[in-house]
Amino acid sequence: MPRAFAPVRVEWGATESGAVNRQSPPACLPIAVAAVLAQALAPELGRTGALLLVGGLVILYAAWGARRVGQLRPSGCAALAALAAAVLATRSPASAPAWVKERALSCQARKARWGWQADLLEAGKNGRRGWRGRVVVRALRKGSSWQPASGGLWLSVRHPPAEPWPLGSRLSFESAARPIENYGNPGEFDWRGFNERRGVFASAFVWDGTDVRAEAAQGLWAWWARVRGNAARAANQAAAGQGGALVAAMVVGDRSYLDEELIAAMRAAGLGHLLAISGLHVGLVAGAMWMLVRAWPLRARLATSGRDPERVGAAAAGAAVGAYAALSGGGVSVLRAVLMAAVATVALWRGARANPWAGLSAAAVILGVLRPGIAREVGFQLSFAATAVLIARSRRPPPLASRPWIWSAAEISLYCSLVTWPILAHSFYRLPLWAPIANLLATPAAAGAVAAGLAGVCLLPLAPGMARLLLAAAGIAGSGIAAVANGVAQLPGAPVSVVDPGPVLTWALVAAALLVAARPSGWPVLISFLLIAGGAEGLRLAHRRYDSSKLEAVYLAVGHGDASVVRLPGGKVVVVDGGAVGRGRSVVEPVLRRMQVGRIDYLVISHVQADHWPGAIELADEFEVGELWYGGGSCPDKRFEAALERMQAAGTRIVVPGAGSLPWARRTGAEGWRLAAWWPLADSGPCSDNDRSVILTVDFAGRRLVWMGDASSQVEAALAGVLGHADVLKVAHHGSAGSSSREWLESIRPECAIVSAARCDRFGLPREETLVRLGEAGARVWRTDLDGAVSVRVGRNGCLDVQAARRR
Repeated sequence: MPRAFAPVRVEWGATESGAVNRQSPPACLPIAVAAVLAQALAPELGRTGALLLVGGLVILYAAWGARRVGQLRPSGCAALAALAAAVLATRSPASAPAWVKERALSCQARKARWGWQADLLEAGKNGRRGWRGRVVVRALRKGSSWQPASGGLWLSVRHPPAEPWPLGSRLSFESAARPIENYGNPGEFDWRGFNERRGVFASAFVWDGTDVRAEAAQGLWAWWARVRGNAARAANQAAAGQGGALVAAMVVGDRSYLDEELIAAMRAAGLGHLLAISGLHVGLVAGAMWMLVRAWPLRARLATSGRDPERVGAAAAGAAVGAYAALSGGGVSVLRAVLMAAVATVALWRGARANPWAGLSAAAVILGVLRPGIAREVGFQLSFAATAVLIARSRRPPPLASRPWIWSAAEISLYCSLVTWPILAHSFYRLPLWAPIANLLATPAAAGAVAAGLAGVCLLPLAPGMARLLLAAAGIAGSGIAAVANGVAQLPGAPVSVVDPGPVLTWALVAAALLVAARPSGWPVLISFLLIAGGAEGLRLAHRRYDSSKLEAVYLAVGHGDASVVRLPGGKVVVVDGGAVGRGRSVVEPVLRRMQVGRIDYLVISHVQADHWPGAIELADEFEVGELWYGGGSCPDKRFEAALERMQAAGTRIVVPGAGSLPWARRTGAEGWRLAAWWPLADSGPCSDNDRSVILTVDFAGRRLVWMGDASSQVEAALAGVLGHADVLKVAHHGSAGSSSREWLESIRPECAIVSAARCDRFGLPREETLVRLGEAGARVWRTDLDGAVSVRVGRNGCLDVQAARRR
């Protein structure tokens, strides 16, 4: 006879004596927390600081545990400490294939067009700039011969076919491929690391979809991708509007049918997490399989054959969860839920009580080892923080006997918001203040949509009619979620823009909120902590933000374009250009938020060209702008004119050249700084001309910083002898041959010259002859394509400090 198997409740509940079971966290939970914190804070603390953090927390915990018999388990702690060390010691979970390394050798190698054969295993998406999807390379052709290859690739098609290629297709095309790289700006999102952890290393571009040949791919993963694509298509077609698209995203993980407007509304309302497959989905799949195995006919047959139905049920549930993880795409939240379910399954197999804290700890460390650096991803942080809240609150007594269930649901929603808000502020600089209410309204509908959607997907091959009915019901629930999201997103404060609280204050607030969630009586402690820690950190950030003893200028890397941020002594902020479309929100805004900037005092647009002004105008939609400076003139671009009208309506003062003496605009501060515009001379001519670029100077402590826009040597000749000496020169026109003449450089004698250009720039900038002239003039040259962002600091004593994000 099989060994007796005692089913147990997973977490809270009443024992036979009526006492509430409050299972304590496992002894090694702090070690897992240390590993996650070290990985998340590694960019700010560095490798040494992260190791010291882990070591210090381990020592403190060991000293505390030694005083409590039975709380310290040396073997488990040693194992988790070894895993934490492995997390810190490994940079990337996957090494780049040979073809990626070959492409990275030189700009010439990146331009070579190869033939590709790649499988489409993840759903692509049509957007304003065409179709974009992630493919897995199977073979490549250099010359006339094909050879096997591996690795992931982002494929963009500017003009795709009307019907997108189905999942499980093998795509054949010719294209150059560029290795995925970061810009190199302070605090930027690690796009390269994010993709490397998913096995994607490069991007390719095809202009016309007719140049892409598609056929059915072979193999298990291709077949599974087709199953996933068919399920997502059926879910999307089962309901009108965006209800079906939401079901496809929530059940199968396919977001290709969602409108960008709905995704934005979901995030603004604080409902973005509903698009991620997580514990709810995994629990439904595991529970359904468990109940199926334990059904009476099957249970009796297993018992007769000598097999333990409980163990068979646990194994079947684990297999079903694994299959569902593959079907849903394997995002961070689903991997976390699968690992937690695996730990619980092992415990149930052994006849032990399943401790969700142990599962959460194991999931965090295992994911950290398999995908080093994943703890720095906001999806990881939000998923684990919210799950910790649910576990902590589940340890409280069941509230149904004393208060309505809706009160408990509202309480859970509030605590989840309190824990995740600091992470959202640190990562996205937005707070969805209506999230607790929106989640209270949408979560019941989400549970119904997921349950009906999962049942419908499972019944598709067996009973298509019943499956369509279930998917239609799920679509109705999805439409309700969309209505909640769209309605809440229109409310004031959905969301609120905030500055970056900094990593220290962020994680202190998360820890405090988690402690209060576990012990609601700790509100006084939380308030005291916030007053002390928040006040101290706030004073530090305020001193940095409004420091009157130094000037700080950051020349950002935005590809082919220009963007700079200047913090003047005393706290006023100048932004010069913003790069091309999208660069303002993706590059410049994060830098400003991390500098605790909430208002731009002077926004300067050098001239109205596509690599300078669009990103700057994007900032006007997110920040209060005091004054806008630009060279004036006639602007045929109606988008720019409309943007000026919006800014004027919002109270921004527009400053253009007048018929006066040079400089035509000048501002000064009591701290000793001066901001001045020296060109163009008059408000006439096309606003997009390079020679209408605003020539800007900033002076402080005897030092002068100069921005030249895209001015040519003719403008340089007109200003030679007028500007005087320039300590830091923002080189004109990205280092083109028609600017930075010898006469100009001899006139201003720059100590440092900064060139803004894209890596492997399609225009061949900066020109070699320009770099030679700069070197002959005695200037040290910094390049944003090679050095990343360049920071310049000027102290009150005139000390000049120049640093680059990358080291060459």
